[in-house]
Amino acid sequence: MSTPVDVSGHLPGVILARLAWFDGGAPLIGTTRSLARASGVTVTEFLSAIRDLLEARRIVVEMEPNGRLSICLDDYRIAPSDRPV
Repeated sequence: MSTPVDVSGHLPGVILARLAWFDGGAPLIGTTRSLARASGVTVTEFLSAIRDLLEARRIVVEMEPNGRLSICLDDYRIAPSDRPV
């Protein structure tokens, strides 16, 4: 997650790709600031992409008590053959 991304509308796709294939489908966990920084975008851009994915019901976001987010794919929207193993 250390490479900057092109923010010209591709950020939601980049987030989905990271969730689906990197680290065996592990969730993204961190503060909005740390997750945005790791993606090479501003917090506002990151939150906008997350909002778009939430509205499309592609991801699930849980807020942890310590202010961190846990972001994972919404498994109900993914065909069983496309889920990471």
